[in-house]
Amino acid sequence: MKNFYNHVAAFGRKLAFVVAFLSISAFAFAQQRVTGTVTDANGEPVIGASVIVAGTTTGTTTGVDGTYAISAPSNGNLVFAFLGYKEQTVAIGGKTTINVTMAEDVAALDEVVVIGYGTVKKRDLTGAVSSVKSEELTASPVANAIEAMQGRVAGLDITRDSGKAGSGTSILLRGNRSLTAGQEPLYIIDGIAGSIDNLNPNDIASIDVLKDASSTAIYGSAGANGVIMITTKQADAGKVQVDFDAYYGVNGFAKYPNTLSKDAWFDYLNEGYIATNGVAPSSQAELFTAWGMNYDMIQPYLNAGKWINWADETLQTGTQQNYSVSVRGGNEVVKGNFSLGYNQTKGIYKNDKVDMYTARGGVDVKIAKWIKAGIQMGLTFRDSDSRSSRLNKSFQLIPLGDVYDEQGNINIYPIEGMQDYVSLINDDREGVYSSNSKSIHITANPYVDITILPELTFRSILGTTLSHSRSGTFQSDEDYMALMGSRTAIRNATYGTSLGYSYTWENILNYNKTFAEDHNVGATLISSWSKSQSESSSAYNEGFLYNDFMWYSLQAGNNPSVNSGYQHKNKMSLAARVNYSYKGKYLFTASVRRDGVSQLYNHWDTFPAAAIAWRISDEGFMQGAENWLDNLKLRVGYGVSGNPNVGAYVSRTEVTSAGLDALNFGSGQVPVNVLTQAVGNAAMGWEKSYNLNVGLDFGMFNGRIDGSVEFYDTDTKDVLYSRSLPATGGQFNAKNPYKMVANIARMHNRGVELTLNTRNIVTKDFTWTSTLTFAYNKEQVKSIDLGSNTSVDDLVSLGLFMGHPKSTIYGLKKLGIWQKDEAADAAVFGLAPGDVKLQSRLEKQSEGVWTLTDEEGNVTEYTAANPYTIGAEDRVIYGQGSPKTTWGFNNTFVWKNFDLNVFITARWGHMINGALLGNFKYGTKNMPAFYDYWTEDNPTNDFPRPYLSRSTEYSNPTSSLSVVDGSYWKVKNITLGYSLPKKIISKINMSRARIYATVHNPFIFTKSHLLNDVDPETGADDSFPTYKQIVFGVNVSF
Repeated sequence: MKNFYNHVAAFGRKLAFVVAFLSISAFAFAQQRVTGTVTDANGEPVIGASVIVAGTTTGTTTGVDGTYAISAPSNGNLVFAFLGYKEQTVAIGGKTTINVTMAEDVAALDEVVVIGYGTVKKRDLTGAVSSVKSEELTASPVANAIEAMQGRVAGLDITRDSGKAGSGTSILLRGNRSLTAGQEPLYIIDGIAGSIDNLNPNDIASIDVLKDASSTAIYGSAGANGVIMITTKQADAGKVQVDFDAYYGVNGFAKYPNTLSKDAWFDYLNEGYIATNGVAPSSQAELFTAWGMNYDMIQPYLNAGKWINWADETLQTGTQQNYSVSVRGGNEVVKGNFSLGYNQTKGIYKNDKVDMYTARGGVDVKIAKWIKAGIQMGLTFRDSDSRSSRLNKSFQLIPLGDVYDEQGNINIYPIEGMQDYVSLINDDREGVYSSNSKSIHITANPYVDITILPELTFRSILGTTLSHSRSGTFQSDEDYMALMGSRTAIRNATYGTSLGYSYTWENILNYNKTFAEDHNVGATLISSWSKSQSESSSAYNEGFLYNDFMWYSLQAGNNPSVNSGYQHKNKMSLAARVNYSYKGKYLFTASVRRDGVSQLYNHWDTFPAAAIAWRISDEGFMQGAENWLDNLKLRVGYGVSGNPNVGAYVSRTEVTSAGLDALNFGSGQVPVNVLTQAVGNAAMGWEKSYNLNVGLDFGMFNGRIDGSVEFYDTDTKDVLYSRSLPATGGQFNAKNPYKMVANIARMHNRGVELTLNTRNIVTKDFTWTSTLTFAYNKEQVKSIDLGSNTSVDDLVSLGLFMGHPKSTIYGLKKLGIWQKDEAADAAVFGLAPGDVKLQSRLEKQSEGVWTLTDEEGNVTEYTAANPYTIGAEDRVIYGQGSPKTTWGFNNTFVWKNFDLNVFITARWGHMINGALLGNFKYGTKNMPAFYDYWTEDNPTNDFPRPYLSRSTEYSNPTSSLSVVDGSYWKVKNITLGYSLPKKIISKINMSRARIYATVHNPFIFTKSHLLNDVDPETGADDSFPTYKQIVFGVNVSF
């Protein structure tokens, strides 16, 4: 120990001597004033470029005209740097004027990429990482940054859940790896875990997506589904920047089908009558009566031509507005940033609205040369109004009536006296229905950085989160559901609250040193401790006297009930990583992490990973290709990651009193508890994914083309699944067995990804750049152990198919519609022309004669006299719910001060079970207008012939209509912008002033013509359709 202190003392004396020597030397050289201008290759000024005296912290930045002035030693060097340009070092040599033309860094190999617990130059990456920049995120007029990433990262499949205001997104990286556990990736915001939902997209500088296990294993169990690294905008020393971004637009033009009306409606009613009765009706009264409609009530509205288009009456034109202002600046000692944001989304339904307010700020203080500290804070407040959709009920309604009375009030019953015909906008009446939620989310992340030695640094960071929410719902005794008899007609209200708080404390020790110029060694040690806790409560009451009470006077009801909940999770981790690079040509990374979580009985597990990379383009034998090959690097990585994304207490047996009769033995009610249906499992452990990734990075033709190709293979073992326990050990109740979550399944994903960037045309006045992303994924459920008595039928009933994806489409497959010349064949199945033609096990021998051969080779003949019933044994697998391929294609055109961006996304090779296609039923009074149904004069293959009523003894004539190929591609964004000339804006100290217009979701092209009137992104949902947006915005910087 004594020797150690002696070494430290000696080191201190030497350091003091060096500092003194350098100080004396600096003053020994004469200082002089150097001025100049920094421009780009086109002669335009580079605004905000940093100019630093080499070897010092003395620096400045260029002004709006690209000029600078700085004091420097006459024999010193100046370093010029700016994002997107190659750094240049220029010797002063006594000159007082130095003008510099900066060259674009088109190869971008020195671009810094954020990885787990650190950063690395893109050229030194060994794992699969994709990046998205700020300007790409803000190109989409959305409040959620994840939705803006759609199609921009190969292998990241993102879809919007619905067209509801504030709707969430579904995100999946490289396929499903679990049957029941969460699939959400881990979000790391400025080095600490957080929620991207609470970030303003304008505050984000960049997003890096870690996709393979060699990159994510450093996060252990938390990184099983990928890691999304988010870097927010920070201040630069010596520079103050103010940004203002705003846009305003409209939401509308939703793709939602109208119902049949006027002549088309009469044609439908007549066709159903004729198909059922064989003759046409003798009068309108007979026709309406046959369809169960009161002609006397309907006739006045029919004669007056009072037709209703419920889509037009229900949907409105919403608005979207966003305002964001940020200030960043400081010096070498103190830097700070602050931003405010407001986003309002008004959906296409009345009372469907979200207001979001964001604030974010931070400060970094260099306390001494060896220590820096700071804090980043954020606040998000949401105020949301929501409602239910009744629009799908229009497909069952008479398209006639008065929507409003003479005073403009909504009519409860559009046709007077028809009590079973309730207005679809009834809940829009004042005081009838209301649902509102408010939430606040606060983060505070302090940190301290200590430079122990030039090559050894230490960081300690604490991430804290506090969130609170309140929700309230009121239903009067005259809301739609009550009037339709779907619930008891009584006023009721629900009030709920939740409180969540969590913290994560991480300590990171980093070492990096270069030996003998060629050998670079890095090492990282990490400790992490986190705790999360949440509480919830809800109260309900009913029987209020007035609508005005809403949810604010629950005590005024007569049937109260309350509930509360609580959960917490703890996690502790230790991790280490080593990096080695030889001449930047041979790269090696290895990491190991040991995680312990509270929600599993087997708390601890270990997750190793390793990767190597070889920069082939730097080899001597590649010298002949240097004229056209900029970069060629081969990467291979392998790692293990875990997934504990299950409930806090899923491994434990709990008790419940819900649904039990109260016991009273004469002295008061006795509490009663029984075991829940879910039984704890002391042997439950981690889901573990074993991932191999092979990647190839390339760049050609002096930066004209660059990109990467990835191949991955992920084998996930010990997948968690809830299986039924044998009845011999007892049952939860007479019908339901006990269930236990256990590690009993295995899944497999294999795929290929491509990212291709091209600079197609680059001239002084015009540039055209493109980015293409492509991903193919093959997902399989490999095995599952539900017990020795489990049959294939049992697996089918659970929706599990070995060798197929988690989401597999299984059922009776529609081939088309039986036509008139196929009447004899249709009769074999007890059907007639106009009925749905389904795939079966039978083989056609001749017209009207089909046969079935069983496993023993026995042949059974079926004819019209001996019909065959298509049933469960004829079901087949004919698709999957997740796409086989996803695409993104981005094109940016710049001509002088104009810019045009066109972004296209695609999801291909999947099936959907679309609710909008499932509204064909016999006897239904209406249907979507786009349904092309069969008649003798219209032999379509889309939808069957309508009937008033019909029952068939054998096969179902209307089966499998809603399942369709969901493949599509859409133009996601078209943006046209204009930037004011720098010569003009520089006069008012502006560095940027741009106006633009964006059209969001303007065009959709579907593989199936049945989806021409709907958006398949949301699965042809019939409640909240997605909509188009047209916004106008401005970007201003000072």
